[in-house]
Amino acid sequence: MPFDTLAAVLGWIGTGMLLLAYWLVSNERVHGESVSYQVLNIGGSIGLGAAAVAGGVWSAATLNAIWGAIGLGVLVKVALGRGRAPREET
Repeated sequence: MPFDTLAAVLGWIGTGMLLLAYWLVSNERVHGESVSYQVLNIGGSIGLGAAAVAGGVWSAATLNAIWGAIGLGVLVKVALGRGRAPREET
């Protein structure tokens, strides 16, 4: 599969992952420091970043690299036990 085609597929998968993450946190199905939310954000940023690199859109590639790095940082923080405790159910 050519890189451009692969990048386009990854871009669409990344789009879906980021939209799902946003929907989940906006509808309080997950909280912002949850592993699932951060994995969706990291995966989405990788997919969209690949598409941006393939298209030579360096501002979007940079945004997605930073977006993924933030998600990775939160995952590390949570793994080390420094994350916010999950909200109590009301």
